[in-house]
Amino acid sequence: MEACVLVWEDDIGWCEQMKNGLAKEGITMQEADNLEALLEGVQKKDYLAAVLSLEQFAEEAKGQRWKAGLSEICKKSRIPVLFVCEGDEGEYELDALNAGAEDYISKEKDIRVFVARVRKSFLKKKWIGKSNTDYPDIYEKFSERQVQVGEKEIYLTPKEAAVFHCFLHGKGEIISRDEILAAAWGKQIPECRRVVDTVVKQLRKKMKETKYHIKSNYKLGYSLEKR
Repeated sequence: MEACVLVWEDDIGWCEQMKNGLAKEGITMQEADNLEALLEGVQKKDYLAAVLSLEQFAEEAKGQRWKAGLSEICKKSRIPVLFVCEGDEGEYELDALNAGAEDYISKEKDIRVFVARVRKSFLKKKWIGKSNTDYPDIYEKFSERQVQVGEKEIYLTPKEAAVFHCFLHGKGEIISRDEILAAAWGKQIPECRRVVDTVVKQLRKKMKETKYHIKSNYKLGYSLEKR
């Protein structure tokens, strides 16, 4: 899927600057024709992030509870939402951040600063849709002891990362306690082999909100399976 940012802003000159700035990062820009198109777009994962003109939104929502509308957009959005505004309006910034915006910035800032903030907002989402394991929706960053299961990012201890690594590269296989001990502890195998059960229990707790769980197979070992 092409890397793209959704934008709702009628300042043609500023949009052109942003388009050029994003292009240097290998990212395209898609302009939403109206508020409805923007609302539809943020509820999909077709875009890396959305950029919304705060003044334009306030004007479009004349007489309505526009601050509540901002919160609703951020609540429904499945991508980071950034608000942009003319000048350095402090009260607008507070409204945007209180609504749940990922970031806020004045258009008076150097466009390179804004592009950098847009990039930063979706860098943590970059694993979504990718996989370097035997599971299509699990991405492992072993060196940093992080995994992303679906959309949930999980941070692990060194031993949790080592044990989980065993499951991620042996899809559906039952891995014995001895195999896990050898892979995660190496020559430093502890006297009490039940330590594996403790780490597995910790992993189960961290994975509780995902679609996967570690299944106990009586007298055989453990396997990673979908619920």
